[in-house]
Amino acid sequence: MSYKKISLILILTSMIMFVSSLSAEETDRIGFIGISTAIQSNQLDIMIPIWFDNVMVVVPSVNLAKISGKQSDFGVGILVRFNLKTEEVVPYFGIRGGILNFTPEKRKQYKDYILGVAFGMEYFFKEKFSFGIEAQLNGTKSDKNSYRFGNPDGTTLNTASVAFVSVYF
Repeated sequence: MSYKKISLILILTSMIMFVSSLSAEETDRIGFIGISTAIQSNQLDIMIPIWFDNVMVVVPSVNLAKISGKQSDFGVGILVRFNLKTEEVVPYFGIRGGILNFTPEKRKQYKDYILGVAFGMEYFFKEKFSFGIEAQLNGTKSDKNSYRFGNPDGTTLNTASVAFVSVYF
């Protein structure tokens, strides 16, 4: 793992611990259902956060990417998130899983399976509008012909980060 990635994880963990130590009034968001999108230039991520209670949020997701207009990338996943507080700033950790399906020009499909952990925080500007950041540590198992993570038919440990915007109904 590179120095930059380790530094990012340490900074985000420190921010989460700091924010979780602050005291403020808890906000009830039970029953909130929203739509979120990741802020990225080359792909579209759509997530549907569902607040079952103030601690557990289930976030199914779909992502799409078109590469050079000829290849497509499609993924589905789920994040089960556990909030540490439910105030204006909501620090959380979670467990995620998913499948990434890559279809190159020749139309043969390659799959990669992902299982990982996430640490992040969501800041509510208004009652039903938020912005968040998340750091991830993911393990992947690749198809025997998939070169997505540079390890066909193998397992890989990698990091990722995401910024997202959410609107709740």
